[in-house]
Amino acid sequence: MQVRINPRKCGVMCTALAAALSLLLAAAGTAAAATTLRIAYNPNATNTSIVVAVQQGYFAQHGLNVQLTTSADTTALLPAIGKQFDLVGAGPTSILQFAQQGNKPVLVGAQNIANATTDRNDYLLADKNITTLSQLAGQTVGVTSLSGTMYDALLYQLQQIGISASQVKFLVVPFADEQSDLQSGAIQATITIQPFASTLLSAGYSDLGDPVEQTIHDQTALSIGWVGYRPWVESHPKVIAEFDAAQEEALKWMAANEAGCVQILETDFQLSAVAAQKYPVTQYVAFKVKPTYLSDWVAPLKAIGALPKSFKLPISQLVYTPPSPSKHGHGSKH
Repeated sequence: MQVRINPRKCGVMCTALAAALSLLLAAAGTAAAATTLRIAYNPNATNTSIVVAVQQGYFAQHGLNVQLTTSADTTALLPAIGKQFDLVGAGPTSILQFAQQGNKPVLVGAQNIANATTDRNDYLLADKNITTLSQLAGQTVGVTSLSGTMYDALLYQLQQIGISASQVKFLVVPFADEQSDLQSGAIQATITIQPFASTLLSAGYSDLGDPVEQTIHDQTALSIGWVGYRPWVESHPKVIAEFDAAQEEALKWMAANEAGCVQILETDFQLSAVAAQKYPVTQYVAFKVKPTYLSDWVAPLKAIGALPKSFKLPISQLVYTPPSPSKHGHGSKH
């Protein structure tokens, strides 16, 4: 059988096919060009912007193929930066201690910050019959980790009133288990964050203050920031710039989509419906890096022996400075 093709129709069809093929090739090229970025983060409400940036496609739009790994203790993953992970969430005291050991971490962005007057996020709460720090001697205190900013701040505050770490028993307790452990008597106090603090305060537990803010004298404090391996970070300025841009877009989405954030808090971070609805998901989020986020902790860490008295590593080596736009067209200021 002989088939005749209308040249005019063929031209239209071929043009359409060529256009479709062009789009497919462009999409394939974009996917092929995407840079893999491996991020380890703690799955709690303070890291909502990371999840939003993945779910809403902001990282992909900026040419990043982000692979997320969750960990209850990302500080323990610092030795894996530059190897298994490109960015890891960590607090300032852990960054300083890791650097002191001869490693090369660099803080590329903040994530969760707090301020005692406007954005308090850290709480030391205790049984109703405990109203002062001095009463913690001989008691068991819940902590999420036996290292990190909150733990080190508490050690420093206890030291200031003459209580050594050996006089207090510390028990690792996840935030979600704090109330049940307080009720059972397994712990008599706990250091916690929002939204868990509000629940405990509503139940009548004593507020013994904010060890973090008291340690750095009510300055704005970094709770968690994004840390990379300095040689890798400095050789990938465009990746860091695109990471920043995607994060900013995620924050804007969060501010405009309260219901969507509540769903993420319930689904991805396992918060109760009540806690998710009350948690101010954008309140503690800020991405700008300040050298004081690290330098404020040097003296307290030396005081508790977490840093040697001889520690003199320049903070400038630990805080990433993006290249100027003239040197890198895609750079962006933190």
